[in-house]
Amino acid sequence: MSGWNADPRSSQGSAFGQAGSLQKKVIQLLREAKIYPPQQERRIVGEVSSTIRQYPSLFPELAMYSLKTGKQVRLLRLMGTIPIRYMGSPYNIPISIWITEYFPNKCPLCYVEILEGMAVPRGHKHVDVRGMVYHPYLHRWQAQRDNIAALVFELCAMFSRAPPLFKKKRPLRADERKKLLVQQVTEEAAKRMNEPSARDKSTFHSRMEERARLEEVSQELLKELSNLNMENMSSVQRIETLKAENRSLEAWVEDNKEPKNVDSLLKAPSIPQQQLLNCLAKNRAYQDVLDALDDGISAEAISVGSYLKEIERIGRLQFFERAHQRRIKLYIAEQERTSDAT
Repeated sequence: MSGWNADPRSSQGSAFGQAGSLQKKVIQLLREAKIYPPQQERRIVGEVSSTIRQYPSLFPELAMYSLKTGKQVRLLRLMGTIPIRYMGSPYNIPISIWITEYFPNKCPLCYVEILEGMAVPRGHKHVDVRGMVYHPYLHRWQAQRDNIAALVFELCAMFSRAPPLFKKKRPLRADERKKLLVQQVTEEAAKRMNEPSARDKSTFHSRMEERARLEEVSQELLKELSNLNMENMSSVQRIETLKAENRSLEAWVEDNKEPKNVDSLLKAPSIPQQQLLNCLAKNRAYQDVLDALDDGISAEAISVGSYLKEIERIGRLQFFERAHQRRIKLYIAEQERTSDAT
């Protein structure tokens, strides 16, 4: 959560402190972009200026935006952070708001900027894994009624209820675990040595007890170090196994340079393996449908209700297909173990 507070560009918002210089800056950016209709210039300048006055950590800039067709256009965007409060603590959420040439007849495009080491919570209701924001305010956008400052207010309220980012945990390596364990044991030993005893610490009995406890901790450390060494040896063995498999694959590639019939390559050697291929194909097809639904809701080709209904239906089908796939894999593995045993 602490990663949200990082705001390396917040000082740029103060550079546009005076309304006049800010409006001139926005006008300059609009004319540099060369795609915004002149009749919309006043509306855009007014909304951007008003939004930055209310949220000074945002600043305007021109940037390249990639369309779904692959074409890139130079658009005006508001970049920076917006404030939220989550569980009583303040945080800053990095966002970008893109203003297309169809604004204000079309709503702006909103993204949560996913910083390094951060991720969007799985299944977030209003933000997808790419950071694109879906919100009823955007879906019901009307040019005569809505504006960017009100949109930012809605985003602050929404993200305060359901934060769009969390900090990913990095797994510790074996050497890091070893270092942490040694540090913990050292701290524990020092703590025990410095703890005041209820009895006379100078007596032989108390010193022997302390020594016994330290020896116990030392044995635990040696045991853990032994486990780490075994893990290291196991890692070396796995590396050697992977190298052998790699050599086997290279030999197979060398033996199979000649073109083969595609249909024969796709035919599995057994019924369970053919069923597994079918499961994989269905799972991929379901994923393609989910991707198409994401594209549809982004292009406003389908309603939110239809989108959610289809997501739930396809997701359920994909869940059962994946469960079937796992059962087939377990069956094939059991058959292979039985064959090896005989």
